[in-house]
Amino acid sequence: AICACARAGQPEAAVETFKAMCADDSVEPSSVAFNTALSAAQRASDPVRAAEMVLAIYTLETLSLQPDAWASAAALRALTRLGQRARALELYASLRPEQVSPHTVAAALAAAGPRRDPTALVRIYEAAAAEGVPTTKQTLHAALAACAADASLGGRRALQLLRAAPASAADDHCYSAAIRACATSGETGEAVGLLREMAERGMPPSAHAYCAAICAHRKDGRVDEAIALFSELA
Repeated sequence: AICACARAGQPEAAVETFKAMCADDSVEPSSVAFNTALSAAQRASDPVRAAEMVLAIYTLETLSLQPDAWASAAALRALTRLGQRARALELYASLRPEQVSPHTVAAALAAAGPRRDPTALVRIYEAAAAEGVPTTKQTLHAALAACAADASLGGRRALQLLRAAPASAADDHCYSAAIRACATSGETGEAVGLLREMAERGMPPSAHAYCAAICAHRKDGRVDEAIALFSELA
């Protein structure tokens, strides 16, 4: 019935059906039914209402099963959507190891926000990596963007994160964020070094990467070098 409601584009009905299942002592809700109801809730046309329904299911007092990593990531995103970022981070901190995945880490980093609390964001990223959670392009980029938003982290911390991450996770966006971090903390040489490193890895620097390196030179008063880099971009 839950699946039928979901396929029919009736998220409210899917959620209410799942709630009724949980309230029925003769029926044991399954993870499949739970995740199907969550998936239906996320597809509601109103993003705020979708988030509210996700949380309504996730926090059911009658829920007799442990949400998996996918469901936990959905709850974290819902809390962030509703502006309850502190609650999202509290939920993330309470998750069991089996509930933590790249998706939940990404959702927690989004809740922290690179410009809201860069230090906390980097701390979450590093803790997840230390616990063996695979680093993805999305999570690495979020951590590097946090370094770019806080000069106290800046290029030095960004370079540490970039070097510690698997090469497969470092794409153009990650390098551009690391270059911006170098620009933030006035590390012009490192910014150019990353630009050259991209080319050596067979990753042609994008306009975003060049712009970040040019900004590093501009902030350092090195106008001639900035113009030279701009000519490479042209």
